[in-house]
Amino acid sequence: MSPVPPELLAMIVDYLHDDWRSLVACVRTDSDLLSCPAIHHLSQTVDVNHYTSGTLSSDLLEFLHTFQSESHLQPLLCSLHIHGSPDDFPSGTFPAFVDFAHFQNLRSLALSYLLIDLPQRFCRVICNISVLEDLSLYGLARVLSPPGRYRSIPDTPPARGGAAALRARLRVLRIGASAACHGLYSTIAELLGRDSPHGEDQLTLRVFEVHFHDAPRSEEWMKMICTPARRARNLTRLGATIVSPVDEQPDTIDSYSPFRHMSYCRALESLSIRYCPVNDHHIFEDHVQHDGSHMHFVRLLAQFLSSVDGPCSEPSPRFPALKEFTLLLRGPAMELLHEHLETEPFSVLATSLGRSLYPQLRQITIVIEATLSGSRNSTRSDVTPGEAEMWDDYMSAVEVALSPLTDEGVTIRAEYQYV
Repeated sequence: MSPVPPELLAMIVDYLHDDWRSLVACVRTDSDLLSCPAIHHLSQTVDVNHYTSGTLSSDLLEFLHTFQSESHLQPLLCSLHIHGSPDDFPSGTFPAFVDFAHFQNLRSLALSYLLIDLPQRFCRVICNISVLEDLSLYGLARVLSPPGRYRSIPDTPPARGGAAALRARLRVLRIGASAACHGLYSTIAELLGRDSPHGEDQLTLRVFEVHFHDAPRSEEWMKMICTPARRARNLTRLGATIVSPVDEQPDTIDSYSPFRHMSYCRALESLSIRYCPVNDHHIFEDHVQHDGSHMHFVRLLAQFLSSVDGPCSEPSPRFPALKEFTLLLRGPAMELLHEHLETEPFSVLATSLGRSLYPQLRQITIVIEATLSGSRNSTRSDVTPGEAEMWDDYMSAVEVALSPLTDEGVTIRAEYQYV
């Protein structure tokens, strides 16, 4: 039987790029596949489901058994994502006995929508990954155990040396949650925020994203990472969700504490801001927002980006090296449509981001994230023709308001999404 042509083999394996079982089967079947894309895909992000119901509940255990029992596969794993179900959260409990220390090339780990039973041991597992430099934790929650519950595995904290080594090598941190965290993220913050015994600051992140729909928790993390010390000076990419209270519309830049912390990050090349005008995304559909709250925020943001030290001072850029800027405005679909959405604030924003202040800026993205009611599917196909036309017209007007930047070589993208 003639061998399969390499081009056809590559196409087959590319089709299986997100199926780690099939890729492993390919590697087992023919060693010649070591030179085909199967190895490339296994060295990209391996996605593992971990639910507590249905046939997916054993995915994580099967994955661990497969990679732990076959030592030649372990060096291939560089990026791993383990997730529960966002539609049925909490759904999967992260196994307390898991250990990733044998994955000697695992540089990126993402965990989402999982329950954590032993938070200190969980931190220990993370610290034991010897080359980990990219960590994403979203939608995690702690299992609330009754007092006096017997545990077969102790909640052992990480060794001092392991925690210090993690802080020294971590370069990317993405963290957030849309629901109550029951203290889990505080445990993680304590792990990453502490200084070494000699007092020096070991955490030198390059990328930081914080997306909590809980203003105090966002404040805790922004205050810890975006400090006047060396931590903020090293950041080149920052993403943050900014939340304002339901019963109050801040009137000044100082009303938003994240702005104060961002101002320390002078080396930013990429900035992404998501604005949510409520404390909890679950109450979007139950509260009417202040008229024009989104546009009010855009005006304050424009004012923040072109700082003025005194009444007679000239505007200066907050982030002189900025190359990419993204703004996402989130809110209930029907309320956004009835809110007085203007384009003038985006003209002000264009002035603040002009070449005189931001000569390196190359891309601006504006996104309206409209949340749908629970009775409708969160897809653009469900939008009525009238709604779609209104949104299309408005986003076109936003692009026109930002068009002076296009003349300066900046790529503008404005769109709406139903989420």
